[in-house]
Amino acid sequence: MRFAGSSALGWTFYEDGRAFKVPVGGNLRINHVAPLVDACAAGLGFGVFMSYQVKEQLERGTLKLVLEHFEPPAQPIHVVYPQARLLPARARLFIDWIRRELRGFKA
Repeated sequence: MRFAGSSALGWTFYEDGRAFKVPVGGNLRINHVAPLVDACAAGLGFGVFMSYQVKEQLERGTLKLVLEHFEPPAQPIHVVYPQARLLPARARLFIDWIRRELRGFKA
């Protein structure tokens, strides 16, 4: 089955700094991360996720990394917002949430 991170052109893998695509097929497509993770954890197929999306499942052992050698290089995450004395509450909540979620996370 084909799950997260899939596209009509296949999945992208990396070897020795070079990207290459592998065609994949399947009969289940979902465009939301949580049910994709649940489907993979239930043994219904494979998925391609950002590591922070499955950190807890990897720690619990409900998911395993496969083809780890072919992962893309780590990419930094930046939260960019205008400097303002009175930052909107929703922006402050998001910034605080993302910091909390990714604190101490190593790719």
